[in-house]
This record gives sequence, C-alpha cells and structure tokens, in this order.
Amino acid sequence: MLFPARIVKPAELALLTRVCRTICEERSLQSSGPAAEAIASHLLTLYLYGLNSEDALLSAERNREHRLGVASGARGAQITS
Repeated sequence: MLFPARIVKPAELALLTRVCRTICEERSLQSSGPAAEAIASHLLTLYLYGLNSEDALLSAERNREHRLGVASGARGAQITS
C-alpha cells in the first residue's frame, strides 16, 4: 500500500502514541511488543487515510477489536494488521 510522501510531525506522532498507549492499556497489553506494533501500524495507516483526530482513531481501533473479537469468539484475541 502506497501513501503520498509525507512527514509525520512531532505533534502528529504524539497523537498516535497517545492513542496507541490508550488502546494498549484498555487491552492490558505492554506498550512494546508484537501486539502493540500491530496496533501502532494500523493506527498510522488509518491516520494516513485521513482519520486524524484522537476520537476517530480510538473509535476505529475499538470497533476493529470488537469485529475481530466477535469473529474469533473471544475478547482480547490477538490483533493483527
């Protein structure tokens, strides 16, 4: 998947970091490791597609967890991009 060349500014990176940490805390995940990296990658993709507010990113990632959790039959299933 290709995105237009773009630099992620410090304030944008701080936003993505905050959202990732919030999601990791909600899921009782360490903020480093494969699951956190998958979440961070997905959040960056969403951001580059135009979801650029904290609320929109949190909502999208929470909805994704719900869809994947329902599909697997268990809440807290490992999330992959």
